[in-house]
Amino acid sequence: MSANNTTIGREKFDMDHLRPVMRRVLNASLTNAKYQDLDSDATAAIAHKIKQHMLEQSGQGFKYIVFVNASKNNNQGLRADASMHWEMDADAFVQDVYQSEHIICICVAYAIRI
Repeated sequence: MSANNTTIGREKFDMDHLRPVMRRVLNASLTNAKYQDLDSDATAAIAHKIKQHMLEQSGQGFKYIVFVNASKNNNQGLRADASMHWEMDADAFVQDVYQSEHIICICVAYAIRI
């Protein structure tokens, strides 16, 4: 763990490492998919894969929340925002948006130090 990711003996989750993993999972799961092919199992599987990677990356000491929302792309926009009250030197989040002709999917992952 680099010095940038440790503050006063508390590990900070490395979200820069998670960002490309999230992108790969979204691309692998959603490329060539149509909205009607998706169900709650599909979005749950995406969330589970990302959470598993988070557990492998840092394991204990964090609570993890992964939110995945997939919508039919009707040429609309999508925006997601979050407001947090947490320890800036320990907690972190990353988000990514996948968009194709058929689907818009937002994924947000939180790592909260316990």
